[in-house]
Amino acid sequence: MKKLFSIILAVSTVATLFASCGAENEADGTKAASTEAQTGDVTVEPIFESGESDPTLGYTPIVINNEHFVVTAKDGFDNAGVSVYVCDTSADYAFRCDEDEATWSVYILDAPFEDAARYLGQAYTPDLVGNGILNIKKGRFVYIACDKNAFSCDEAPDTELDIFYPGELSGTYQDSYSERASADVIEDIEEDGDSELYVKIHWGSSATEASVWEMECEKGTDGKYRYDDCIKYIVTTDDDGNGNKKLVYKDGSGYFTLDGNKLLWNGAAEESCKNCVFVNPKN
Repeated sequence: MKKLFSIILAVSTVATLFASCGAENEADGTKAASTEAQTGDVTVEPIFESGESDPTLGYTPIVINNEHFVVTAKDGFDNAGVSVYVCDTSADYAFRCDEDEATWSVYILDAPFEDAARYLGQAYTPDLVGNGILNIKKGRFVYIACDKNAFSCDEAPDTELDIFYPGELSGTYQDSYSERASADVIEDIEEDGDSELYVKIHWGSSATEASVWEMECEKGTDGKYRYDDCIKYIVTTDDDGNGNKKLVYKDGSGYFTLDGNKLLWNGAAEESCKNCVFVNPKN
């Protein structure tokens, strides 16, 4: 799968992510309790009271360590595109997909959804659509829905959603000059220690039009994050809120360099992309 945008970090204290659910209605629908327990620097929020049955029992644990946990369109194809897991470790999780191949929606619930999977989108608003980062507490149920399913196509396409721990460079960087642009960055630390950046830059030229650049960058020996797969498109919104995306170019090249909390962009494809500076306010 072609990676377009995101980021990951190898979290040393994390061993396990999700446990897969075998059937939609097999788990007990116990509601979340407000009690909190402290475990080191991580706040763990139990989803059931003491003495009650654990609704997560019977779920198969999936260990991800330094590898990605991959959800494919085939996993929930016959279940309205929905597959469900339970978070086993409180942490930040990065979600990355090819947004041109399918739309992936992520729902974080306190208890299993007891209605038919096809009604999930009517009952809840997704916590994330497409690429991004979510902080998920231990014991929460993670429903992942793909719009390419048995209701919309004859067979499952070869598309997937990667889930991994985001690196410390991840975050939203703000343009220090015009203050009209932002760069969403996800760092992916490979098993061999190499770092990749998945970057999505958004520059609003007006209230109804914006330019968007997406690229996957690999770190070179010179410390620069280079790319040659940049896609640029223009997004316009009409008076009714309907959006339209127009491709400007693809396979653009350039690089990013890091200077403290600053991300310096030098895009070779167009003059306006050269010497742009984005600042991460959290650092």
